[in-house]
Amino acid sequence: MNYWGLSDQGKIRSTNQDSFIVVKNPAENILAVVCDGIGGARNGDWASNIVVEKLGDEFQETSAFTNIQNCKKWFKAQLKEINNVIYEKSLLSADCKGMGTTVVGLITFKGGIMVANCGDSRCYSYYDDKLTQITVDHTLVSTMVAKGQLSKKDAIKHPKRHVLSRAVGVEKNVKFDFFELEEKKDVLLLCSDGLFGMVNEQEIKKVLKKRFSPEKKAKELLEIANNNGGYDNITVILLER
Repeated sequence: MNYWGLSDQGKIRSTNQDSFIVVKNPAENILAVVCDGIGGARNGDWASNIVVEKLGDEFQETSAFTNIQNCKKWFKAQLKEINNVIYEKSLLSADCKGMGTTVVGLITFKGGIMVANCGDSRCYSYYDDKLTQITVDHTLVSTMVAKGQLSKKDAIKHPKRHVLSRAVGVEKNVKFDFFELEEKKDVLLLCSDGLFGMVNEQEIKKVLKKRFSPEKKAKELLEIANNNGGYDNITVILLER
């Protein structure tokens, strides 16, 4: 599997609170993670960074993942510890109150792919000329849409569309959604809201269907996001078979 990741500050923000990592373990399983920090410039940056650093370090020491249960057990255990670290630090100072981060990640295993998310960073798959959002946003607006209180069209421009209902480090306990994908997916995209907030799904699909390398596609997506305003930090990871 070929992959490429990159992150950009965007045109408006003074700092980049996004973090990402793509690493392999000795068994050639792949871990890819995108985080979008919240809770103030320095604190959001710290929270997102500690997630990718700790996950990356631990993953490179793991043995082979053979099924989704192995992946989920490892991911839950690691994020439970990391959540505790962030949460405990947030209690020590008023400046750290509310500190946390979104997390979307995947692990490849023999025969499949596990995807996990907490917050509104997303995973998309592109296969057979179809772009599909795999993850579900943990936001106030997403909940309203699910309950039929708001249309998807109105949700795109809703003033509270960025209000999270779930994030790592904000509460004592953390909860993730898990998804299992088949290996045959042509392209997998992990991204922060700085991408999908600036680039609609038709534009994303148009880039992913091109016969470019993951590096070139990722750079083009980032460029489009900035050209469309670049109002937030932008992070993209592309993985292709």
